[in-house]
Amino acid sequence: MTPVKVCVFGGTSTSLDVCEWLNAHSIEFCLCVATHSGLESASAYEQNVRVGRMDEKAMADWVRQEAISLIIDAAHPYARVLHETIRHVAQKEAIPVVRYDRPPVATSCSQHPFFHPVRNPSEACQKLAELNAGRVLLTTGSKDLNTFRHLLPDVKLFARVLPNVAAMEQCAREGFLLDEIIALKGPFSAEFNRSLYRELNIDSVVTKESGSAGGFYEKVQPCLDMKRHCVVITRPETVTDDYVAVIYECSALEPILVNDLNG
Repeated sequence: MTPVKVCVFGGTSTSLDVCEWLNAHSIEFCLCVATHSGLESASAYEQNVRVGRMDEKAMADWVRQEAISLIIDAAHPYARVLHETIRHVAQKEAIPVVRYDRPPVATSCSQHPFFHPVRNPSEACQKLAELNAGRVLLTTGSKDLNTFRHLLPDVKLFARVLPNVAAMEQCAREGFLLDEIIALKGPFSAEFNRSLYRELNIDSVVTKESGSAGGFYEKVQPCLDMKRHCVVITRPETVTDDYVAVIYECSALEPILVNDLNG
């Protein structure tokens, strides 16, 4: 029987859940992360980690070289380009691919008058302009800072980003001053967020629908309680052959893993 080898794309706590499951069942795997921040988060599986972004050709070459039997896409739900690249490579190489993610947080917040769902950063900027947003805290990461700075040139923006060199350099390129940068690694408690909103005198918060692991509720609820506007960039749809919230429920795993686990 050909040895099973699974490639997991991720770097978030969600992908580490997958690695834990595979490791517990003695299934060989490799975790692919984009940055050294992802490697740091996956320190428990450091020997299994590949660091660095791959285009479609590089990814196809790599999965052939590693004789990958199955790809599990457990990457961040907003990593649209990566999802598409994985899907194309899996189809080209005839490798089963599954999308693993936690379901969105069920919350009653969506009916609150200060809760504003949008589809992307550009729509978020449009909504903020309509709301006369005041002082805005961005908790969407460093990649979208250019969009907010460009479309909201006269708005006071604060950026909460990861405390790494790449994020700091991006903040600097977009003209954020030192007192406009909050470099901390979350997730944070509701009380921490409430204190931060109060300390910075925030009028509006922008976040992504990150789910419970990303502290979504803890960001949103204090904002609404304080009658601050909360603009939420909703999750994009991702298309894969299968989607699961619990890894062993996925039908694509069965022909590859079931015999291995039972044999």
